[in-house]
Amino acid sequence: MTEAPDNKHKRRHGLIITLSILLILVIATLSLLPLGINYALKEWIRQQGGERVSVANVDFNPFTATLRLDELRVTNQGEEQLTLPRLDLQLAWAPLFSKQLVITGLELSGVTLKLIQNGTQSQIQIGGMLFPLSTEKAPTETTPWAVHLNRFSLQEALVDYQAPQLTTRIQVTDLLLTDIATDNPTGIAQVALQGSIDQAPITLQGNFTPFADTPSFDGEVRIDSLALDGYAKLAASQLNQLTGKLSMDGTLLLSITPSGTPQITHNGNISLADYQIGDQKQAIAGSSLAWQGQLKQNADNLSIDGGLTSSALRFDMPNEQISYNHQGLEWQGSLTLASDDIARKILSSSRLHIQSPDIQLADNQASLKQIELSLEKATLSLAGESMAAQLPGSLKLTGTKLTTPTQELTNASFSWQGDAQLNRDEKQTAVTLDGTLSDGPAQLRLLEKQAAAGLGDINWQGRLELVQNGHDTRISPSGDLSANALEASDQQTGLQLLALDSLTINGLAGDSADGLTATHIDARAITIGGTPASDKASTPAMLALHELQIRQPSYSASHGLQIDRIEANGLTQVVIRQSDKQLNLQRLADVIQRMTGQTPTQNEPPASQPSPITIGQVTLTGENRISFEDRTTDPVYQLLIKPEQFRLEGITNTPADQPATLVLKGILDKNTTLNLDGDVALFAAQPTFAVKGRIEGLELPPLSAYTIPLLGYQLQSGEANSDIQLSAKAGQVDGNSDLTLNQLEVEPLDADKMAAMQQQLSIPLETALGMLKDKNNRIQLSLPISGAMDNIQVDPSDAINQAIGRAMKKGAKTYLATALFPFGTLLTLVEIAGDAAAKIQLDPIPFAPGSSRLNPDQHAYLDKIAELLNERPEVYVRLCGVTTASDIEALQEIERERLLAAAKSAQETSDEKEKRPDPIDPAPIEISQQQLNQLAGERTSSIEHYLSEAHQVKAERLISCQPRIEKGAEKEPAPRVDLLI
Repeated sequence: MTEAPDNKHKRRHGLIITLSILLILVIATLSLLPLGINYALKEWIRQQGGERVSVANVDFNPFTATLRLDELRVTNQGEEQLTLPRLDLQLAWAPLFSKQLVITGLELSGVTLKLIQNGTQSQIQIGGMLFPLSTEKAPTETTPWAVHLNRFSLQEALVDYQAPQLTTRIQVTDLLLTDIATDNPTGIAQVALQGSIDQAPITLQGNFTPFADTPSFDGEVRIDSLALDGYAKLAASQLNQLTGKLSMDGTLLLSITPSGTPQITHNGNISLADYQIGDQKQAIAGSSLAWQGQLKQNADNLSIDGGLTSSALRFDMPNEQISYNHQGLEWQGSLTLASDDIARKILSSSRLHIQSPDIQLADNQASLKQIELSLEKATLSLAGESMAAQLPGSLKLTGTKLTTPTQELTNASFSWQGDAQLNRDEKQTAVTLDGTLSDGPAQLRLLEKQAAAGLGDINWQGRLELVQNGHDTRISPSGDLSANALEASDQQTGLQLLALDSLTINGLAGDSADGLTATHIDARAITIGGTPASDKASTPAMLALHELQIRQPSYSASHGLQIDRIEANGLTQVVIRQSDKQLNLQRLADVIQRMTGQTPTQNEPPASQPSPITIGQVTLTGENRISFEDRTTDPVYQLLIKPEQFRLEGITNTPADQPATLVLKGILDKNTTLNLDGDVALFAAQPTFAVKGRIEGLELPPLSAYTIPLLGYQLQSGEANSDIQLSAKAGQVDGNSDLTLNQLEVEPLDADKMAAMQQQLSIPLETALGMLKDKNNRIQLSLPISGAMDNIQVDPSDAINQAIGRAMKKGAKTYLATALFPFGTLLTLVEIAGDAAAKIQLDPIPFAPGSSRLNPDQHAYLDKIAELLNERPEVYVRLCGVTTASDIEALQEIERERLLAAAKSAQETSDEKEKRPDPIDPAPIEISQQQLNQLAGERTSSIEHYLSEAHQVKAERLISCQPRIEKGAEKEPAPRVDLLI
């Protein structure tokens, strides 16, 4: 059935009306939608706290799903909080049906935004709107909406952040985010940022996974001179000082594990400039601190590989009075810190150089020019209370100075090359060093004691172990030690206590508990009790050795000190008895007592049993000299001893009175021989010994220094031979000396002393001596020696009385005149004061005034005298040096010429250009008696030298007289040496 036309028309008309209404509604909706969005946006902003909101234009196209917003402004209290010149948003409609909000594009430009947080931790004001910092979402079973942000662009934005503890300005020049999807945990998004924080340029570019189980960022980060001052309040709970500029440039890989632990890998540069960081207890500051390299950090490990530099750093702990600073630091290498549930471990291979470090610890200070440390595959392990470290490498310290209130140490250079190990547990700590150590020059000053010790250098090659527990400390060396230029001195007295040119210890081994041994110790150029070489007024050392060698030394608590052999070479000792009767050695003893603070006490029993000492042999070889000078006598008595052989064998103090075997051979002064052997108990409580020996050819005139005050007589000439036997026990000496005096002649000087001696002898000494002389003018005596060691008595009176009865002298003038022809023209008989017997005087040997040089014209005469002495062994010739007034004039003239020459030389070398007046004659020159006696002695020595060298005349045949001076004669006497038979 066909529908009526009217019905069709009505339906078509209704459809048109419906469609028109729909169209009108759609058009109205599309027209009003931007207004609705505008209105809704403003209302929403007002609901969030925005007071005045304005939007210049809202343009939304539902067909293309695009939204444009122009000139959005939010103002609170008359101040703009948000300015958005333009916003462009591009959406995709279709994904909405799958609960996906896909923003294909979002672009903002010219944004100005203020972020304000006013002390509350729950809300923040963003662009004038308040938002909660965190919200608790109720659990829901519905499928959440996914958000995709394909592209987000922000340009020329400015964000001002204000909080009670932080105010900062962030400027975004260009920010681009792409490929962000909340429903794709493995999806990788991209970010690129250029801008600045507080005018510090920032660049960020890379990939990140914000919704992964382990969120991460992998890209490049650059920060240029970010000022830290603005973050000081933010860190105020931990720091009270934070300034400086932070810079960073490099690649950064950052990820967060499900447990919230960050994992960081950075490769590039990180630096701080002009920084100061501190809290209430400590502070650190510097001009620069820079790192360049790779840094990796995760939950269990931290590793760095690169270089660190620092300049002008200072660290202070004011409350502890601790400070540290250096001018520069450079570190290059790798360092790894690994840890697990059991232990922590550090591994490193690196080089460290520190320039001018300085450490202050209360009153103590340490400063250095530089430190150089090198480690090769070093390891350090920590497990509970245990620690183990192995540190192969090297260490060098240059220009070290350590100062305390009582000490000051300066060290030019210290270096170590080798392997160091450290092991510590609950029971003990052990340190092992295996390598080479060098040190010096170094000096240690003891400020309170005014003493100093120094060394040129010291070197150690070998192994050194140190073990410390709760009871003791054990040191175990194994190697060789050498040192040069060792010195210890007392600055108060200027006394050089000890000096060694070199010291070498070979084969040092053992430990401090069980004992130490060495194969050989060698010391060179040893000096004790001298003055420093820099002292212009230096005096001879009390003791000096050219070389000291100690063979096979060892020491232990049970066996004490044991030495196989000690060999000394080149001994020089100076013993001086001062005018106050104190030996010069007492000066050294006083200094040692002052430094140690110990006062010697007499008869005090030892605190404990002394450690055993055993020495197989002590020998003295080479050229040795022991000089003795007694300044209590007038003239000063001097004696020179030249040991040619010295040997001590079997030295021990267990028991203390165990004797050692002594052998001594030597020369006294020029030609006197000394032979001594016996037994000596070196460690006995009182001097204990038994020795015998012989002294042969001792010249007697020098002993006048003792005979004049003791006997009243001067020994004009003579020699002595003595056979000695001495023993001592418990400090008491007993023995005798068989004495032979050759050609003894005396001269009376002190009447009082002579009277006392005559009373003991019952006859005058001259008569007694004359009666004791045999036909060869010899006297033989036996002198008893007894008494305590500190007061030995030698009584010659009984020996002289027993030997009286022999006295005879016979002239030989005729024989001599014939033997010496034609030189005996002045042969005369004379009387010498103190001797009633006639003496035969030969022709004297003349000398030029002021000279001790022998005239060659006298050689023929002396040759005749030598023939006489060689033919007649019983004949002795006495040589008596004589000086006269002409010698005084000659010596004055020599000294005057020397002074004038010196003055002239000084004038010629002067820097002054003007002409000086000619030097005037010096003041009158005084010639002392000592100078004249010295000249007379030198003349005698020249004759002795000629006769002994040219004709092998024994020195004992030539007897020296006391030098004398002739003045006031009518005829001017000639300088000479008188010869007497």
